[in-house]
Amino acid sequence: MKKTILSMCALIALLAFTACGEDQQTPPAETNDPATQQEQEIIDEEPIPEDEMMEDDEMMEEGEMPEDDEMPDDTETIETPDYVGTWSRISSTLNGEPQEVVPSTITMTKDTYMSSTNVCTISGDLFATEDTMDIIIDSSDCPGGILTDYVNAYTISEDGETLTFTNTQFGGTMVEVYERVE
Repeated sequence: MKKTILSMCALIALLAFTACGEDQQTPPAETNDPATQQEQEIIDEEPIPEDEMMEDDEMMEEGEMPEDDEMPDDTETIETPDYVGTWSRISSTLNGEPQEVVPSTITMTKDTYMSSTNVCTISGDLFATEDTMDIIIDSSDCPGGILTDYVNAYTISEDGETLTFTNTQFGGTMVEVYERVE
């Protein structure tokens, strides 16, 4: 009878219940799960001594931001794309044949485009990738109204002073070269 009672105590202890007048808990099962191991490490840590605990007035209120000098200095610098600026057309070819250079100025921000000639101005949204610009025209005072949206392949010279557009969506290959004005 005594063996049976001891066996029952062992079984109950394995099930993490209180038995035989003593608190008995099963040891945590061995696991390779990192989350479980981390939880166990947190449980096993010593409590923080009271002299090292933060006072209530040292804690931030919900939604409160740290002061600038408390912010980490690992902020990422966002670079301005190379194409941002004002450009002036210096040459134009269609299917390799030189064309008359109609004075034109293009001004681009990261996400806007404006092109002006002595006749009219168009503007719109600019969506640029590493080598293409998708221009969605939303405004034009050119004769004939708003032109169609278009996509240009583009390159910028190593020195950043020359921008070349190549467009093939209008029945030929148009290459326009611009120099940086600002």
